[in-house]
Amino acid sequence: MKAPRLKISTRLTLLVSLLILTQAIVADLRLATDASLISIGDMDGIRLVHPKPERIGKPMVGGDNYRALELGESYISKAVGSLGESIQGKTPVFNDQGKTISNQLVEC
Repeated sequence: MKAPRLKISTRLTLLVSLLILTQAIVADLRLATDASLISIGDMDGIRLVHPKPERIGKPMVGGDNYRALELGESYISKAVGSLGESIQGKTPVFNDQGKTISNQLVEC
């Protein structure tokens, strides 16, 4: 049986709720790991989750998303991000079909 399609407004409400929940989980994870920053961006490098809410929806800084988004690699780099110079760990986020759908950044 095929699942019913949801109205656009319902889908947007669910998406916003999921992002709010994700923001809370990531905030707890950042505190538990003592990371300076954990951020999640979409395929266009736009922040979906960030510890500073005013930066959500704005481009990720650092210019080194290519390996995670295009090559599907996890890596560590030294870059100048939104909080200044840092050591960053980046990794792709995959969907059920193995396609890269976003990236995740952890700064120390």
